[in-house]
Amino acid sequence: MPRQPGNLFNVRFDRYRVVHIARLIAKAMLAASLLLPSIVAADTSAVVPQAADREFHFVVLGDSQFHDPIGFNRVVSDAARLNPAFVVQVGDMIRGYNVSLAVVRKEWARFRRQLAPLDGIPFVAVPGNHDVYSALKRPDKGVTRLFVEQWGEIPRSFDYQGIRFVVLNSDSVGAPNQIGEEQRDWLDTTLAEDGADMAFVFLHRPPDALKDARQFHELMRKHAVNTVFYGHHHHGHLQVRDGVRYVMTNAAADSATAPAQVGSEDHLLFVSIRDDLASLAAIRADSMMRLERIDPIDNYDLFELTRYLAPKQVELKEVDERESRYRVRIPLSNRSKRVIDVYSDCSSADARWRFEPARLPKLTLAPGASGVVELEVVEALPSEALPECRLTVPYQTSLGEWLSHEVLVPTIR
Repeated sequence: MPRQPGNLFNVRFDRYRVVHIARLIAKAMLAASLLLPSIVAADTSAVVPQAADREFHFVVLGDSQFHDPIGFNRVVSDAARLNPAFVVQVGDMIRGYNVSLAVVRKEWARFRRQLAPLDGIPFVAVPGNHDVYSALKRPDKGVTRLFVEQWGEIPRSFDYQGIRFVVLNSDSVGAPNQIGEEQRDWLDTTLAEDGADMAFVFLHRPPDALKDARQFHELMRKHAVNTVFYGHHHHGHLQVRDGVRYVMTNAAADSATAPAQVGSEDHLLFVSIRDDLASLAAIRADSMMRLERIDPIDNYDLFELTRYLAPKQVELKEVDERESRYRVRIPLSNRSKRVIDVYSDCSSADARWRFEPARLPKLTLAPGASGVVELEVVEALPSEALPECRLTVPYQTSLGEWLSHEVLVPTIR
């Protein structure tokens, strides 16, 4: 059958012309794309910060119990540096378990002193078993009343920027290790009230270990609670059930396990809210650097020593071929703004070199001064290694902390 004529731009439809036209179109498109930057304004909206309708963050702390009060103090200081809207601690703040209310009151006074760095940042306390139990190891009316005196009524809720925060007691008098019917009814009503579009719930005991675990989870699922925070078992983990996040945390209480991979590190939870998104970050204790402790001169001086104190390598200069004796000369330069002491020791990997002198003297260099480390080395036995010298400079920061700055200088020949 004879080939039929095409009608593409009135050009005969054959393979050659299609390819030719495609090439012309591609060239035109490329030329147009090269012109675009000069004729089309760049869209920078993606890099300009857009104000959120709701944006804030808060911190959640786990158990402390005075197990490691020094460590907990540092965790609290870390929390304060984040400047959160508020801090919540999910129970077991004191040792408790005491029949003497006077002793318990003293423990609360001690705990309040630990919170001093928060300095005006609202603190929300959730009762744990150590906070409301007596020495009889059950919830006690007097101890619970003391908790309420210190921190307010439980249960309670508050709204902040359209989010409802609910604080529960998982160890009420007459209802240990459970939320209990009365508190569950209150919780159901509180979560159903208008005025909030997101909810967070705080308690001490793990929800799945409660005597009324099933009823509690049904309420969380029913009201689409965003996250439930708790402690008690002294480690951190996250699990999601029916869309509800369950997060355990631990501030500074002793853990039965050690590895960080199973959540056993002391930490705080940083919860960030932006519009309808709530994100979580577990921050290890002592991970935050206090910038006030760093003087710029500390870094700059150390940089000068790192870069200029000694050459990257030095050459072995032969002194006596028959004895295989060489001279090592390491020029030093102190470009820092402080007086430094330089200690030197030299060695070889296979220990077949002899160093003379074996002990090198300390060199003191003023700011801007130069010096030299000199010694002779003898290849006592045929060696597969060359000597290298380690220069050590004790380095004190502006706050009095001592570092040990080391420079390794290998030799070549």
